[in-house]
Amino acid sequence: MPRRRRWIYYLVLLIAAAIGSPWIVPLLTRDRTAEAPEVPKTTQDTAVSAPSLVLSATSLAFEVLSGPQEFTVRNSGGGALEYQLASDASWLVLTPSSGSSAGEPRTVRAEVNWEAIGYGGHTAVITVTPATGASRSIAVTAAALPEPCFVPGSLRFDAQTGAQVVSLWNCGSAELEIALSTSANCLTVRPATATVSTERIRIEVAVDASGLPQGQRAELITVRPRVGTAKTIPVTITVLADPSAPKEPAVLFQDRFASGRSPAWAVSSGNWTFENGYCSFSSAAMSGTTGTMLLPMGTQWSDYRVEADVYMPPADVSQAAVGLIVRAQPDLDSWVLAGGSAGKVGLYVRSGGNTASKQEVAPGLFVGWQHVAIEIRGSTCTLYVNGIKRCELTDTTYQKGMPGLLAWDAWKMIDFDRLGEPRTLLIDNFTVTSL
Repeated sequence: MPRRRRWIYYLVLLIAAAIGSPWIVPLLTRDRTAEAPEVPKTTQDTAVSAPSLVLSATSLAFEVLSGPQEFTVRNSGGGALEYQLASDASWLVLTPSSGSSAGEPRTVRAEVNWEAIGYGGHTAVITVTPATGASRSIAVTAAALPEPCFVPGSLRFDAQTGAQVVSLWNCGSAELEIALSTSANCLTVRPATATVSTERIRIEVAVDASGLPQGQRAELITVRPRVGTAKTIPVTITVLADPSAPKEPAVLFQDRFASGRSPAWAVSSGNWTFENGYCSFSSAAMSGTTGTMLLPMGTQWSDYRVEADVYMPPADVSQAAVGLIVRAQPDLDSWVLAGGSAGKVGLYVRSGGNTASKQEVAPGLFVGWQHVAIEIRGSTCTLYVNGIKRCELTDTTYQKGMPGLLAWDAWKMIDFDRLGEPRTLLIDNFTVTSL
């Protein structure tokens, strides 16, 4: 029945009921099902609406060292919405990374890992992808960390270099807190900690090279901020030889007499013999005969040490005496001598065949083997016997010259008694080293 006719129909019924018409009852009880055809249902009345993804934020901004922030994910459509969350930056952590919503908002926590973010400003994108439908994104920005910057970027030290200064400042944002350390105890920095805002500060770096081995070494100064990546300053330290440290003596000459006479020797006088790995001086005369054997003519060494092993024969065989010469002059009759016999040892300065000065002490050399040495340094000459200082003499007559050997009153040729003991003066292991 059309809508207008239905209104008229119901109006007539109401009027009839009001006046008590007898035919109103059948009309009111009449089944009208057949007269009202069923209205077909539409698709809109039967279908459930699709899930729809809604985010509570489109952007997040993190200040320096700020804490986590939150946003929500919600399904504004029908059914249940499942979704996944992802960040394109490793320093941005999302919790949880997935979820489901049937209409209720789900909270997601976004947090910056400031230890891993690195220096400079950073951006990232959070992407929320539903199981069906289009994904949504949130833009993220993180402010720059406080960053230590410095000049120079490296340092070099040697013996002439004193303390150096590194200029350090904060080239990031906020306030920079740093601690400085070194890779070696010989390297020090002051101050060891600092807080820097916008000003530049001075870091003093010093090296204590005492006790360090000679050569070059590489060390590091580490600048470590409270948050962020540490930076390093390479330091190169060159250690030169310490002038005050004992020097390893350089051997200028050495002869063990194992192969007879060395061609380096120049005999100025006397009968020198080389047998059985020893050097000896002998003469046909009973006494008063001297012999001198020098290194090549023209040797002009200044400060050096001459030493040798000396065997003194028994007094009943010979009154032999032996001497070690330093700073001998070209006339071969002027030198400084350290030597002695069984009675005494001493230092003697000879000039033009005469003794200019001397220093003697008793007792002298004992029978048998002993080590005799003379050191000449500047104007000071020192005599040692078996490593013990026996006497010292100061003389400025000669500044440089040749080393050599001298022997006198050694009248026996090399000889051995029936027990195999030598019965004449023997010399071995003659050595000259620099001082």
